[in-house]
Amino acid sequence: MRRRGPDVLAPDDPRHGEPAGYKAGCTCDACYKANKAYEVQRSRLLACGQWRPWVDADEVRAHIRGLAQHNIGWKQVAHLAGLNESSLRQILHGRKGKPPVRRCHRKTAEAILSVRPTLDNLPDSSTVNSTGTVRRLRALVALGWPMHHLGNMLPSRSDHIHRLIRYPTPTVTVGLARAVRDLYEQLSMTVPPDTWMRRRTRAFAAQQGWVPPLAWDDADIDDPQATPQVGEPVDVDEVAVEQRLSGRRIHLTDRELTAAVALGFARGMSRTAIAEALHISHDRVCELAGLPTRAERRRRRSRTGTTCPSPDPARSDVAA
Repeated sequence: MRRRGPDVLAPDDPRHGEPAGYKAGCTCDACYKANKAYEVQRSRLLACGQWRPWVDADEVRAHIRGLAQHNIGWKQVAHLAGLNESSLRQILHGRKGKPPVRRCHRKTAEAILSVRPTLDNLPDSSTVNSTGTVRRLRALVALGWPMHHLGNMLPSRSDHIHRLIRYPTPTVTVGLARAVRDLYEQLSMTVPPDTWMRRRTRAFAAQQGWVPPLAWDDADIDDPQATPQVGEPVDVDEVAVEQRLSGRRIHLTDRELTAAVALGFARGMSRTAIAEALHISHDRVCELAGLPTRAERRRRRSRTGTTCPSPDPARSDVAA
């Protein structure tokens, strides 16, 4: 059994658990096993003539300088890539009076090239295109969330959010864009409480031509060239229909109630179960589904003098 040596590296050193940590003198189990696996793989590739651990450093240098244009410095790149700062210093500036290296290790290059100028990597003070941020805010307004309510939930003044929604600027800060993205993920599938404010907010958004979250794909909402998938004009709030059918008392239009009844039948629910879920009468369910009510069925039986089955395929005494 191998005798464990001392941990000569700091606990937060990114070289821990890597072959570089073992070469730096750390003999902990993680560094030892990583170096052993590296040596085994190296021996196999050498035997096959496929050992090519070095790549040209020019592409890596260009990528680091490109990230710098987005206010991501080389020290931040090292942190995001999980590398030691000295590795990037040698690639960019050289070491001890020597010019920058011409080659770097393949794993180092792959780690650096994997760093992208995304919202999660950019500093809060940087600016990005406002398209996605404005679309997310307008989609929440179209869902019924008042603008002042959204402003109170974001790290910015409420009047600034109101102006951004109504009169967008070309860019916004990364901090605001990240906060709006997180808020959108939290509220995009949640209908606000049914109040006069929600109804007025949705009516205003419809006048402006703003579309709800379901009209946008996650991959397209940040693309300035993308358009919402609205198709034919639809005034059915699918999220509200779903929540009303689950028992919540949410105001629905007649068209949305019709969609809720149809959805209930599609799920195999009886007319009685649908009426209880939507908090409406049994006859109202029949009217919305285009089926005869109980009174109409009684009159029909009285005229024919026989008992005829209901044409409803989801009749309560059958579907149940």
